[in-house]
Amino acid sequence: MVIRELLNLWDRNEMVKVLSHYMMVSPSHLYAHQDEEVLRKVEELSLRAIRLRKKGYPLQYILGTWGFYTIDLKVAEGVLIPRPETEMLVDEALHILQDHDWEKPKVLDIGYGTGAISLSIAKHAPEAQVYGTDISVNAFMLAQENAKNLGLHHVHFYLGNLFENVDQEKFHIIVSNPPYISQEEKPYLQEELRYEPEIALFAPENGLALYNKMVPLAMGHLEEGGFLLLEIGAKQGELVSMLLQEAGFENVHVKQDLNGHDRVVMGRKGVVA
Repeated sequence: MVIRELLNLWDRNEMVKVLSHYMMVSPSHLYAHQDEEVLRKVEELSLRAIRLRKKGYPLQYILGTWGFYTIDLKVAEGVLIPRPETEMLVDEALHILQDHDWEKPKVLDIGYGTGAISLSIAKHAPEAQVYGTDISVNAFMLAQENAKNLGLHHVHFYLGNLFENVDQEKFHIIVSNPPYISQEEKPYLQEELRYEPEIALFAPENGLALYNKMVPLAMGHLEEGGFLLLEIGAKQGELVSMLLQEAGFENVHVKQDLNGHDRVVMGRKGVVA
């Protein structure tokens, strides 16, 4: 088959990603050479990808790699797929690091998954000491592999729940994209999500369980003047903001994503005079 035929077999945007990946060429090459014959192996892999996508299997897992912020990450079943809206957390953390003259700032990423947030921060703020905790063995192995592939050896991933294994540490920034979807929402979500680990997506207490545990503990793990940054669901801004305020955080506010949805709640630990 030629490139043009394969592009027309399924969603074009997805097929461009598939063929670019398997042929190891740019999208512009595909459009400029649509009559080019593809290798039999590429054709077989592309047709397999289409069959899997028709069943709702995530494209990211099919390809095995996915871009996030400015890095390429290995992705695999059993670990949450990094999403573009989560890049807001990286942006906010990097802005804070740029605006403060902390010496050797320390950053903690709770629930690192593939390492997307941790590794993006580490790449763009090499002076920072970046740590991460996650309860998933699959995530622990994958994040370490991604760190090695990217040559980011100053990121320290730990296996543990919330602040386990970093219990004696204090940080300038704590960042987290915890599971925040309620079980009640499950029947209405896109089909692809059923292939991702439920523990990384769904949480009890209307999706707020991890915030309820994490926010009060975070205050004790922040340096004075440190920041807590949390990704949230589109309807959770007010409730999570209240949690931060009740825990004693100052300057609590919600930031919206490009679609106008509440996406990040942030607050600061006060400085003792």
